[in-house]
Amino acid sequence: MITFHAEPEDFDTLDKIVAQTWSGEPITTRLTVDDGYIGRLPDKFKQYFLEWAHDDMFYENGSFIDWCKEYNVFGTDDEAAIEARFVPFHIYREDMSFESGPIYAWAFGGTSILIVIGMVLLIRYKVPIKGFEDTPPKEDFNRVRELSGE
Repeated sequence: MITFHAEPEDFDTLDKIVAQTWSGEPITTRLTVDDGYIGRLPDKFKQYFLEWAHDDMFYENGSFIDWCKEYNVFGTDDEAAIEARFVPFHIYREDMSFESGPIYAWAFGGTSILIVIGMVLLIRYKVPIKGFEDTPPKEDFNRVRELSGE
C-alpha cells in the first residue's frame, strides 16, 4: 500500500488514476513528484489506513481485506495474517523551502554567534593575530612630526 499527501492541484490527476485503475483499461495518467521519496507511513496515520482496509465500501463484495481473501492475494484467508502483511508506505514530497530553511537559519545564527564570541575573546585577552604587529597606538605627536620632516 502506498499513500500520498495530495495537494489540491493533484486531485484531478489522482481521480483519473483511480478511474483508470478500476476501468480495466491501461493506466496512462501519471502523477509526477519531483525530488520525493518513499518512506514508511507515519504511525499517526496508520489507524486511517486500517479503517480503510476494513471499510465495506471498498468494492461490491466488502472491504479491502475481503478482496484480499477472495482473490487469495496473500495466500491466506485469515484477516489477522492479511493485516500483518500490510506494509504501508507514504510518498513524501521534498519541500526544500520548509525543511532546509530553518536548518540554514540555525547554521547561520550559530556561525555568527561563534564569530562574535571569538572576536570578544580576542579583544578581551589581546591575543595577537599572526602576521600583524601587536603595538598599542602612540599618542606622541612629536614622533609624527619628526617622521614628516616638520
